[in-house]
Amino acid sequence: YIERMAEMKLNQLILWNDFLPINAKDVVDYAHEYGIELIWGFPWGWSTNCSEIDLHELGKVKEQIVSLYKNVYCGAGDGIYFQSFTELDQDRIGGRLIAEAVADFVNDVSAELYRISPELHIQFGLHATSVRDHLEYIGKVDPRIEIVWEDCGAFPYSYTPVASEEDYLKAEEMTGALVRLREVNPIGLVYKGVMTQDWQKFVHQAGPYILGMASEKQQAHDREMLRPIWRYFQSEWCGNGKYVWRLSRKIHELTGGKVNLNMAAAMDGGMWLPVALMAELMWNCEAPYEEIFDRVAKRPCITMA
Repeated sequence: YIERMAEMKLNQLILWNDFLPINAKDVVDYAHEYGIELIWGFPWGWSTNCSEIDLHELGKVKEQIVSLYKNVYCGAGDGIYFQSFTELDQDRIGGRLIAEAVADFVNDVSAELYRISPELHIQFGLHATSVRDHLEYIGKVDPRIEIVWEDCGAFPYSYTPVASEEDYLKAEEMTGALVRLREVNPIGLVYKGVMTQDWQKFVHQAGPYILGMASEKQQAHDREMLRPIWRYFQSEWCGNGKYVWRLSRKIHELTGGKVNLNMAAAMDGGMWLPVALMAELMWNCEAPYEEIFDRVAKRPCITMA
């Protein structure tokens, strides 16, 4: 995975785990050999059903986060990434605005972590759906924190690469609002449409484990299981990849390139065409889209579904 990232000129890897892997140091060292920053992720009040979060219990959650950072994650990598209780379509939990509650919570927790590690790189994975109408609260998030926005509209922010002109224009408008909110502070934007995770079958990890270990038989099974999904993604990308190109050009225009473009991506079984194309568009969106597509598709390392 790391080698494929380097080949596509991707330079930051965010790994979100329920437990820090047993071989975390080896993973970090290997990423560094390829010039890749490695960020460890762990949830700050996130749940598979965020509506169940009790906002009155955030004090206890804060204590757990600070303790976990001190005892496990401090010094383990290049920074930390978290998601909290914003992955909802609604804008309130228990009658309180999610935007207001999460801004207060994140600032409170981060203040403690900065006391421990003043130079810590903190990334706040924030889902736009639940806070998009209350951005004034998000504007109060500590400027040292990099807000990494997810779910900002249609493709390329959505899991499936299905798009329309109307939906794209809404996503572009939302992108502009998010960029203007933090014009001089760090910001990230997460592209999707290249992720094969089946969230309906998601289960939490049972305990610490060795990251990156799977038998050849298991890998072959996974590749064949996912091939039909990649075939679908590849087909949709052929028609809709131009929206990624357009949005990337717009983001570069708005930010002057001072933005952290992310992708939620799978690379099991090869360097799939949609992933390689998205990576190229994140770096290079100046040439016409057709020219970029043709150049990437002809690379000998590309895996076609």
